[in-house]
Amino acid sequence: MVEPTFVMVPGPGSILTQDGGRVCLEWTPQPALVGQTFYAQLFVEAPDVNAAGFLLSPALHVVVGS
Repeated sequence: MVEPTFVMVPGPGSILTQDGGRVCLEWTPQPALVGQTFYAQLFVEAPDVNAAGFLLSPALHVVVGS
């Protein structure tokens, strides 16, 4: 377990979008970030899953450039 560096929320016009159960990250990192590691979690809409209508994903481990 690690503390995420970011909590990412999909939205229109964002680098992170959601289409039903599918989330897409459209991001081209700067060359200086190659080899960097960060952790994130997604906060996504899930209207039929619970009263809040949202879910928090398991942690994502991202290594830029791999």
